[in-house]
Amino acid sequence: MWLRLCGVDFMTRDITKPLSENDDYIVIELNWAPGLDNYMSAWNQQRENVKAMYKEILITLSQID
Repeated sequence: MWLRLCGVDFMTRDITKPLSENDDYIVIELNWAPGLDNYMSAWNQQRENVKAMYKEILITLSQID
């Protein structure tokens, strides 16, 4: 797919397990332009969490050749 960044929607029976330890999940779709903006309006702490995630993503992408 050659995407540097994408969103992955999946379904699983147990969200407490990491996917690496969970063989009971199904990938529903890949989103070439993922967005978390709908979570920004939830409440102030959630807004700060989303900002921190975007910052981490951008820093990581800037380090990839």
